[in-house]
Amino acid sequence: AGTTLTVKTRKGQLLFYDRKDKLVFSTMESCMMEYGSRNVLTTMGDGSMYRGNMQFLVRSGRITVVNHVDIDDYLYGVVPGEISPSWPAESLKAQAIAARTFILSRLQERKNRDYDVTFTATAYRGYSWEDVRTSRAVDQTRGTVLPTPTGRPLIAYFSHNDGGYSDEPSGIWGQNSDMVPVP
Repeated sequence: AGTTLTVKTRKGQLLFYDRKDKLVFSTMESCMMEYGSRNVLTTMGDGSMYRGNMQFLVRSGRITVVNHVDIDDYLYGVVPGEISPSWPAESLKAQAIAARTFILSRLQERKNRDYDVTFTATAYRGYSWEDVRTSRAVDQTRGTVLPTPTGRPLIAYFSHNDGGYSDEPSGIWGQNSDMVPVP
């Protein structure tokens, strides 16, 4: 097992405590925990585990945790939340492509933000949700995206549950929407 740190905030300061609740580091600045290996996992307070580096942003005395991870490691934790890993392999690949396309289309839109996507935009649950079948689909479709006619990633909105109801794009994004439904 690796090092365990508990992160707290007090009066706008980040405080890092060891397992014995001894203060080992403090800062008033946002900071990045860099591990140097994609195989290192961070366990959050709820027991969920994540690949990649963790950034702790201090804003108005609150902590925002940002998980810095490459796109395929990110997709390993998204695809099984969007589709059942027990579905046919081609369905898993289609979901991996749709999810990758969605994420890449969001990167440009959020380039001046502290993070690219949020939990509300995708079903990202990190390493804890990874499944060998969906990870295989991500690997087998590596780099594949749905392009627009200009070559940019298509804004590929999708949902794994619509509650039995859906609508035309104009009903969601307005009459001037240039989006078309995919049958």
